[in-house]
Amino acid sequence: MGELIKQDDREQQQHTELAQAGDIITPDAPVMLDPYAAGAVPLGGQLDALATISAGRKVKRGNGYVPQVSRDGTIYVHDPEGRAPGLAEALAEHDHKRLIIAFPGHDWRQFVQQRFARYSATRLEGYGDHEQFTVIGPKGERTVYPAGTREYELEVKNSKNAVSVYFFLARWAGDGPDAAPQIYWPDGFGVYRLRFTSRNSLRNLLDTIRKLQGLTAGRIAGVPIELRLVYREVADTTGVRRTVPVWTFTLRPPGQLALTNETFRVIVQRGLEAGESLKLEALEPPTETLEDMEQALLRGELLEESVPVEAGRGRARKAHAMDAEFERLGREPEQPAVLEPDEGALEQLSTGYVPEAWTRNWFAAVEGTPYREDEARAWLIGRLTDGQYDSLAAVIEAGEDAAQEVYNKTLEAVETYRRLTANITAIAGEHAVYKAAALDCLRGGKPYDLGLLEQCLEQLESLKRTHAEVDDADQPPLLQ
Repeated sequence: MGELIKQDDREQQQHTELAQAGDIITPDAPVMLDPYAAGAVPLGGQLDALATISAGRKVKRGNGYVPQVSRDGTIYVHDPEGRAPGLAEALAEHDHKRLIIAFPGHDWRQFVQQRFARYSATRLEGYGDHEQFTVIGPKGERTVYPAGTREYELEVKNSKNAVSVYFFLARWAGDGPDAAPQIYWPDGFGVYRLRFTSRNSLRNLLDTIRKLQGLTAGRIAGVPIELRLVYREVADTTGVRRTVPVWTFTLRPPGQLALTNETFRVIVQRGLEAGESLKLEALEPPTETLEDMEQALLRGELLEESVPVEAGRGRARKAHAMDAEFERLGREPEQPAVLEPDEGALEQLSTGYVPEAWTRNWFAAVEGTPYREDEARAWLIGRLTDGQYDSLAAVIEAGEDAAQEVYNKTLEAVETYRRLTANITAIAGEHAVYKAAALDCLRGGKPYDLGLLEQCLEQLESLKRTHAEVDDADQPPLLQ
């Protein structure tokens, strides 16, 4: 058993840290009087969400309420205190299906929070981060497991990543090419929050941020981003296929204007000017409490969104590489020029299409099959597209429609492959003659060819039926 830190001890540790922080307060720094610290502690510019949006809500069913995921692209507002009628109005202007937002800082860590959360339909069971995990008992009792302990690892493995993204509202002032993005506060100065638990949504967000930062020397605050819900068919760890909501973050000009190098430059430059005027360098990262997460669960802001499991090794290494890339961009000196995006960058920023995500999803779908290898992969892609494409790279390059179609067909092909091979293996294991017949059928062919596998299974089943008929005729068993 790892070391347990009781909640009272943790609170005492936090109070000590606050008291130590009070020693470095300058005369001009804003402070808060804290009785636990026996004095004053620094008061930072903490983000406070006026309201939250999500892909679901609680609906009445019988004598209670159950969570319900949006199935038609509707974005739901959670505003129990009635603080954000302006946010609801902004969504209503777009049929509750899209929202124009702007990030409140250049550093993604200033407006994105990730927390582990484990919950049932009725209560929050655990909550934590990279340092510790708090388990909440049925009666509210809490036990904290530090990172590095066996208990912490077990709790985290059974949790989801609850993501909060803080944002400002944005809109277009004017029409056509002269339209300029604006940040506005219809509900008074403050930020709003987007919640989700989808890894695909998080990848979309981080990929959009990375793409923009790569073209603007790390600056993104104020750039207008269109937020939408789309639906994608994915497979979970058991192979079950589901259609789930995924958030997209795209850069789109107003009206019917297309995103070109020229419109991109105008949009980004004007958006950055609006962001720079806010002077939010001192904005502190968001911090949510257990009570915040419990209220989010009660309001239906946390919902199950199935996503495919990433395949292959080196996942942690790739995640660290992304963090390092973000930090590198954040340290680079600002440059006045906005770079020219290439065709691929324009497509991703305008549609939310992330080629890398579709590649990861495809390889996750074929995990444990021969289709991960070059020869079998080329054969499968050619078969699924009637020879239109001969490689996964060509499919991904063709765009999201092609990627989604091939992905869906791949899920069906993998299901067929696993069914055929499982049945062939089961029959071949019943007798040496069946095994020899299976090997003879597969000899000289491609073991991943679905047509060949279907043919071999039919032959084995026919041989097995013949054996059964001989035995039923009270004759010596055919294979003994």
